[in-house]
Amino acid sequence: MVNEDSDSLSVIDTATNTVVATAQVGRIPHGIALSPDGKLIYVALGGEDQVVAMDTSTHRPVATMPTGKDPQAIAVTKDGRRGYVTNYESNDVTVLDLEARRPLAAIPVGTNPQAQALSASGSLLYVVNLRSHDVTVIDAATGKVKSTIPAGEGPCGIALTADGKYAYVGGHGSRGGMAATKGMEGMAG
Repeated sequence: MVNEDSDSLSVIDTATNTVVATAQVGRIPHGIALSPDGKLIYVALGGEDQVVAMDTSTHRPVATMPTGKDPQAIAVTKDGRRGYVTNYESNDVTVLDLEARRPLAAIPVGTNPQAQALSASGSLLYVVNLRSHDVTVIDAATGKVKSTIPAGEGPCGIALTADGKYAYVGGHGSRGGMAATKGMEGMAG
């Protein structure tokens, strides 16, 4: 769990529901993602325009990787080789090579991207854009935008169904609530 106000990360023992460690990670931590092998946790640092990789056994940083402005969330591929970081102020997604620990590309998306989800196969990335009220669909292999789907007011979270047919997009606009974005069948990856 990230603690934005104290620039830290808390480690919670789920068997006892207690905090067993707290580690300083950097300024304004936002989203986190675990490597597939569980050895690293990646933290998007909105106040530093970078992602820090933390060793899960020592709770110490092992690497930092630059991103766009105000990174919000990170998604890691199943093989652990790539990371996708939504950058709220630069309106793009940074593609990270997590093995070489460096950025590969910046992909323009909508206004104020907040969150993202990878399809089950990892072939598509769905990015929720808060202020443009849409979801950008990116071909993960090419880094090209395939489409943009209207998502209602203030979308800020996304979850994909296991079969990839639907994306559930949560928002905090005046109507709030959750909507299932239809038309995903042709884009399932």
